[in-house]
Amino acid sequence: MAEIRKVVMDLISQAVNKIIMQIIQALAASWCTFGASIAAAVVQIVQTAVSTAQKLLGNLVKLLQSLQKVFQLVVKLVQIFRTVKATIEQIGNQATGTPTPSKASSSIPTGSSSSSAKRKSPTPMAS
Repeated sequence: MAEIRKVVMDLISQAVNKIIMQIIQALAASWCTFGASIAAAVVQIVQTAVSTAQKLLGNLVKLLQSLQKVFQLVVKLVQIFRTVKATIEQIGNQATGTPTPSKASSSIPTGSSSSSAKRKSPTPMAS
């Protein structure tokens, strides 16, 4: 992002420098042209501004295309991580001997509480 900022700032700086030089030249010549040089300079300044805006727009389009590619890569990475997670969960379930939950029943808690109840010995109730 810092590189993009630098390019944009450089383009703007170059345009401003060029515009300042154009207006200084027009002002210097304006006394003998009765101000006609200023009108000509305005045309040049507008052309400079439009040219700079087009360059900035081209850079912004490139930036947006790059960001779109990055976003697509992130989406693919998320899909890969989900697949890896599901595979690891499946391997873990097979290692512990618990059945692999289907996608429809994945929100239902597994029998972890019943397995802990089997391990506990019943305590006699006081009467």
